[in-house]
Amino acid sequence: MEIEQALSPLGFTVSVLTQDGCEKPDARATHPDLETPFVIEVETTTPKNPAKVLTNLQKAQAESTVPLFVVQPGETETYWAERLDRVLSSPVRELANGETRFYTHDVPLTFNGGATERGGVTAVRPVSGSDDSKRSVWVKDGDEIAFRDGTGTEHFRVSTWDEVTKDRVPATYSYDRPVEEYLVYERGEIHAYESKDAFEAEWVKISKPFIPAEELTNPTYGTDSYAIVILRDDGDPVVYDGRSTKSLEILLEASFVSANDPQTTASQENNDAAHPELDSGWRDDPNVVTEQFAKECLVVDEGSAVKSADVYERYQLWAKNHNATVDSKNWFGRRLSNQIDFERVTRHPNGEATVYYSGISLRNSEEPNE
Repeated sequence: MEIEQALSPLGFTVSVLTQDGCEKPDARATHPDLETPFVIEVETTTPKNPAKVLTNLQKAQAESTVPLFVVQPGETETYWAERLDRVLSSPVRELANGETRFYTHDVPLTFNGGATERGGVTAVRPVSGSDDSKRSVWVKDGDEIAFRDGTGTEHFRVSTWDEVTKDRVPATYSYDRPVEEYLVYERGEIHAYESKDAFEAEWVKISKPFIPAEELTNPTYGTDSYAIVILRDDGDPVVYDGRSTKSLEILLEASFVSANDPQTTASQENNDAAHPELDSGWRDDPNVVTEQFAKECLVVDEGSAVKSADVYERYQLWAKNHNATVDSKNWFGRRLSNQIDFERVTRHPNGEATVYYSGISLRNSEEPNE
């Protein structure tokens, strides 16, 4: 690996990782003078896919590492580096007319595993004419998220991503492999299609958006949270800092930080004493934080349902009081489902769609946990 040959003389230890389909980085690099390791992502086709770039950033944040993106020259030496930096420095797309759009993944929006899984479905929308571009356009409109098709037709909008459920999208579909049938569920109606062509003639899969506030551990990260290296056609590799290129030595001189650098405080030490069964760094492990919150603040109650927003609000307060890393609402919901059994349901009190967690309730603050 060319980047390994460039980093090794600077004292880095580079470990090239075997790719086994688990979305690992291409390599890891450590240096005795640096506290935070780099994870290396060699971007060949990825710069053309902004959501993939941001997903690599998300994975690095989740591991408390600094992503080092490696690119080749393009039309100019810095062409791909500039394109990559535009995505990383502002993880949403700002249009000239002032509209803000989210980048989209190259995978569809799914629920419970997607259309091919038992009990799962994939979100779809109706085809909008013979010239349908099949685009999914997700717009940040103030504090709301709006979904439109390529013609500009708005299909729905929500206040938070947590409100995007299978009941809110235009329709969903499942695929029955044994009989090779596509079933589309649209507002109480079921449409059956015997072939993929017949299905796709009337429906378009909705692409999943990359929403920084939901997917990134630290959506307010700075430019010191990542690095971009250009592998020159002739000459030594260089670092691109958003304005110019510099020698690789800058990786040792600049203050790169991970998104989750821990800071020890007296209250954290008190919390460690209150949780002797946990490792000292538990506050920076979002899975452990969510597990501990569920143990202390939630109870299984089949006859109850609690607003997801109320659970997240309690979680934020609990995490703050324990000086623990706070997840985004979407990531918290995912991790919580791995710790306690509940069902997401959408209800309409006062005519507004509201997501509830059915089967659990919040423990009273004075109620001891078992």
